[in-house]
Amino acid sequence: MMREIKQHRRNIYQIETTYLQKRKDFEQDMGLISRLYVRRFLRDCEKDEFDQAASKHKQKLCRLGLNWQNIENYLNLVTNLSSKKLGNCEIDLLNKGLDFGILPAKFNFLQVRANLEKFYQECRPFLQQQHIIELKRLLINQYSKLKSSFFCKKKEDEMVLARKEKETLRTPSQDTSIVICKPDKGNGVVVLDRKNYIKKMGTILKDKTKFQPRKGNANLENLKKFQGFLSKLKKKGVLDDSVYNQIRPTAAVTPTLYGLPKVHKDHIPLRPILCSIGSLTYQCASWLSKSLKKLRRHPSTANDTFHFIKMIADHELGCNYIMCSFDVKNLFTNIPVDFTVNLILDKVFADKESKFHDLNRTELRKMLNWTCKNTVLQFNEKYYTQVDGVAMGSPIAPLMADVFMNWLIDNVNKIGCSPQIICRYVDDIFCTFDSKEKIDQFFYNLNKVHSNVSFSKEVEADGQLAYLDVLLTKTETGIESTTYRKNTHTGLYNKWESLSPLQYKKSIIQSLLHRSYEICSSYQLIHKEFHNIKSCFLSKGYPDWFIDKQIKIFLNKRHENTPTKTKKERRLTFEEFFFTCPILAKHLYN
Repeated sequence: MMREIKQHRRNIYQIETTYLQKRKDFEQDMGLISRLYVRRFLRDCEKDEFDQAASKHKQKLCRLGLNWQNIENYLNLVTNLSSKKLGNCEIDLLNKGLDFGILPAKFNFLQVRANLEKFYQECRPFLQQQHIIELKRLLINQYSKLKSSFFCKKKEDEMVLARKEKETLRTPSQDTSIVICKPDKGNGVVVLDRKNYIKKMGTILKDKTKFQPRKGNANLENLKKFQGFLSKLKKKGVLDDSVYNQIRPTAAVTPTLYGLPKVHKDHIPLRPILCSIGSLTYQCASWLSKSLKKLRRHPSTANDTFHFIKMIADHELGCNYIMCSFDVKNLFTNIPVDFTVNLILDKVFADKESKFHDLNRTELRKMLNWTCKNTVLQFNEKYYTQVDGVAMGSPIAPLMADVFMNWLIDNVNKIGCSPQIICRYVDDIFCTFDSKEKIDQFFYNLNKVHSNVSFSKEVEADGQLAYLDVLLTKTETGIESTTYRKNTHTGLYNKWESLSPLQYKKSIIQSLLHRSYEICSSYQLIHKEFHNIKSCFLSKGYPDWFIDKQIKIFLNKRHENTPTKTKKERRLTFEEFFFTCPILAKHLYN
């Protein structure tokens, strides 16, 4: 199949080149008016040929049992909000997605060789002499294959991108007047004018209750202060060597703020996201988030969609109930930091003698303040300090959000008018009530508990309500559930021709099958979802046999009686070592 696609692309390129040359030669001896008539005639001929070919392919897809309308909706995944007019080739290229894999422009032989040597040295203590020699020979052969594959990449490259697409690829990347990014929800491509993007981000940063501009970057100064704070704790014997080495930063990157456009809302606002990887408190925030994980637990908290489905199934509902959901507007940037830190400290130090890794209340408060207060960030070569709220992207943000929301739900229930069922996932709350008056009263109580947060509500319509990625439908026997896709869903997944490991493509299908199997409440709904998944991936170029094989593997695993090993059992079975190397087309389908 891939050879056929490759040959077709070569033929198209040759036909286009010949056509343009012949037309140029033909028009040299013509006048202006005759040239215009000839071009119009040729365009009409091209359109007729295209329409005939499109009609023929639509009939083929219908005979295969595919819905052309669903496939057609997935073809244009680019939202162009810029003043730049994109050409057809540029749109086709962006429709492949920002995660589409192509061959690397350069191959760092030294880095790959270093990775292989490191992997070899790590494996040696666990192998016998004969296996060491065999491993060494295997790695040398692998390195030689990678090297030869790179030098043969020009022949393989036609499988991934056509020559015209490669030439077009250089244009958007060199254009500094536009910004190309993902949307806030869904998996597509959004093109914005850079000036408009900076203006919208500037509107967010003008909120002086959340952000304050600063003259310079205090990152190096803060790094020394934070290292001194951790050194004092180590000298006091509060932190052992393992924890100290884990959370102590040796260098620090200034966190970068960026925005994702909310294309599903009016005026296309941006959601601010902070990339804090490598910042001075990143490792400390990760350690605190894991160590304080138990504080996130609450009877109303759903860990994920599957947990939510189980929570609904455990409740017996009568005939008279109304489903509704409540959503917090901009939760993370509106979390009261000082108030939430006090909530964490009250839970950790419930008793006077309580300690957290030998840290007392004052020391833990200072550590929490370092991770979530007065964060210095940068945007458009300017520096700001976040004085309140927690940025999305910080490892401690989910912990802060859950602790605050748990407190809020407890206090709302104390006021009265409690729901029959209440489930919460981050800032989305699902409830059932026996009357609309109670919904309105509960909604009023939610907005009354804390001044920082405000809620919006959604009530069921025609016995249906969408919550997370689940569509709930009221029936005579209870609640029926199936997979829900929002209006922002584009169906963009890793395409078959993308230069990615085959295991990634298997995992995408397997994860979607698992989601449908767990969410859908009947085998009829499961069958329907499996058919939708198959149609979606066929439109992405996946072979029919490959999708059917993944469905068969998934169902066989589901109905096998052999127990699967847990993560801990798998870790005890053998030692795991890894090395990284670039993906090249020659090894794509091995």
